[in-house]
Amino acid sequence: VYIFQFFIFNNIVIPLRTYLTNIGSFFFGVIISYFLSRKIIFKLSSKKGNLKEFVSFVVTNLINLIFPLLIWYAIDSYKPSIQENELQFLLATVLINGIILPIKYLIYKFFVFKDSLDS
Repeated sequence: VYIFQFFIFNNIVIPLRTYLTNIGSFFFGVIISYFLSRKIIFKLSSKKGNLKEFVSFVVTNLINLIFPLLIWYAIDSYKPSIQENELQFLLATVLINGIILPIKYLIYKFFVFKDSLDS
């Protein structure tokens, strides 16, 4: 996220830069995350997933796209300078993602990968 915000999209105005950063990170991360989650977190074969499971995974990950965008929109309305300061941006990003990660794990375990874990 940091590389997108301060290097790749550096010439794009804030808050559009922050929104594009989150969207770009989402697309790269969701595909890699699916295979790593199957293999490492849930100890499943990375090659035996099915389309339904992958679609459920992508839909679940929309939380990881939409929630931060809504938070950043609120931050931009309240205190836009947070997006311009590297340290404040990094701390806010860590806090936002720290809230999302445990929720996503529970959704993965009890809904997305449930069938694969049961078999």
